[in-house]
Amino acid sequence: MKRNVNQLVSRFNRRLHPIKAASYAVVLLGFAVIGAVPAWAADADGDGMDDEYEAFFGLNMTTNDAALDPDGDGLDNLAESQRWTDPFVADTDRDGFRDGFDSNAVSRAWIGWGDSWFVRSNAMVYTWPAWMVSAFKNGGEWQTNPPAWHVSATETGAASLGIELDRALLTNDLRMKMGLAGSDTAALYLDLRDTNGFIVASNVLDNLLSNTGTGAVKVFSVPLGSHPHTAGLSSALHPAWNSIPPDWSG
Repeated sequence: MKRNVNQLVSRFNRRLHPIKAASYAVVLLGFAVIGAVPAWAADADGDGMDDEYEAFFGLNMTTNDAALDPDGDGLDNLAESQRWTDPFVADTDRDGFRDGFDSNAVSRAWIGWGDSWFVRSNAMVYTWPAWMVSAFKNGGEWQTNPPAWHVSATETGAASLGIELDRALLTNDLRMKMGLAGSDTAALYLDLRDTNGFIVASNVLDNLLSNTGTGAVKVFSVPLGSHPHTAGLSSALHPAWNSIPPDWSG
């Protein structure tokens, strides 16, 4: 089922307060954490691969390119299409195993924030496990070189990233890996939200930008298991000096 991204953005950020004016900036570089993709039947070039798959990843819909293996992962394009894996990335879910040798090549959710090929307005799309529903931004801008979500020092409105999860399928804690960079006066906090966008738990990991400087990769555990009503994550930018009210974050 397709989802209205604008409705998701509004729902997960309706309780975000405007950020007071301050000089701060943050760039969220990468995020390893991702919904099911619909199956389409059309196949214009008769190569056995659905047109939707070829269009989604940028293959040629007018030429039979089913036998090619552009990423060298041991799977030709036809095999990749049957698994909905990325034909141009040898390890689609970035778990350290090439797709051709991975029993579950989409076991993790990868969000390449700002990757122009997978940007859809405020949303990011990719091939994800079924428990990953959507990923989107509210405020800030997509940066393409390098791909990132960027919030400039001059922006004074609330800016956040949202991730929606299917908790019927994801019941345990979530292990997350993020690439981050920010100024000394920036702060990024993670909140857990329910299906209506209201906060279940705020600031669960303290300031994610601490000690990131010009760039750092952090790995941490998100406590979903102890918060069964959580249906999404919201990462929001704050000035470092601003306190977080008990009923909102992001």
